[in-house]
Amino acid sequence: MEWIISGCVASFLTVFDIGRTFYVPKSSPYKRHFYLWGAGFILANAALAIVLYVSFRDIDTLHSLNPGVRALIVGASYLVLARSKLATIKVQSEEIPLGLEYVYNGAKDFVYRAMNRASIQALTTEAWGVANVSSLKDLATQTRAHINNNNLLTPEDKNLRKSWLLKVLQDTTSDEEKAVTLATYLLAERM
Repeated sequence: MEWIISGCVASFLTVFDIGRTFYVPKSSPYKRHFYLWGAGFILANAALAIVLYVSFRDIDTLHSLNPGVRALIVGASYLVLARSKLATIKVQSEEIPLGLEYVYNGAKDFVYRAMNRASIQALTTEAWGVANVSSLKDLATQTRAHINNNNLLTPEDKNLRKSWLLKVLQDTTSDEEKAVTLATYLLAERM
């Protein structure tokens, strides 16, 4: 039963990485596509962590540990092992890692590109929807309030984002483009 713990730990770490990397669509036709790719990647990481746990659970160093602790350690270390490289070779001035990292990064890049396409399409659609129902003045006010009320930003980050807001408002682009830019920021907190 401890193998479930290893799979869950690897799953949670993968979910955290996805959440940190992408804008997650709220309600769009692209949401299902995004979640299917994400769920597949999460389940694949969980399955590989389970295989790793089953393979390593009887190693003497780990065998003396409580089974739950052993499962936590293996689940948490799965992504470290998956990202490890044995050596690096140089091919035409490009360094290519040898080891699990090459395979893991290839799979991650493949999945993340598909998720990114869905995320971009959803964010663009949602930002246009917000921009079409809100005035530029309202979006600017909301953006400034969002910046001021964001407790995760340092004072320096708040000043940087306020400078960015001013730059967007003073830009020579159309008000429609400015509105979409501010709507994008409000939805995804990306400048």
